[in-house]
Amino acid sequence: SVTDADLDAYADALAAERGADPAEIRRRIRLSPYAREFPSMGQVAGDAAGRLWLERYPFPRDSAATWDVVDADGTYLGAARLPRRFQVREIGADYVAGTATDPETGIETVRVYAVRVAPSAP
Repeated sequence: SVTDADLDAYADALAAERGADPAEIRRRIRLSPYAREFPSMGQVAGDAAGRLWLERYPFPRDSAATWDVVDADGTYLGAARLPRRFQVREIGADYVAGTATDPETGIETVRVYAVRVAPSAP
């Protein structure tokens, strides 16, 4: 369930991002309709090896994004943690490519992270 603490954390993050007054943002959020439950997932993506990547819903308090990875038959392969401000653009067989935005300058940079996949058991 969405709590008052969740709304406050969202308001604080939004205010910091926009340079706005947190109290005013909190007031506006409380006056606006919002979902009472969080979704279970954020983004969904497929990679070049046929795996499915499912982002756990990112909460404002999370320092990183967690993606669960399953293979084509639905077998859970593990989780990958990516930086909070990283936007996935492409997932290859052994890498994740995307852009990251610096929270202070707003400058976007391209990043590529290696993905290590454990061999399947016979």
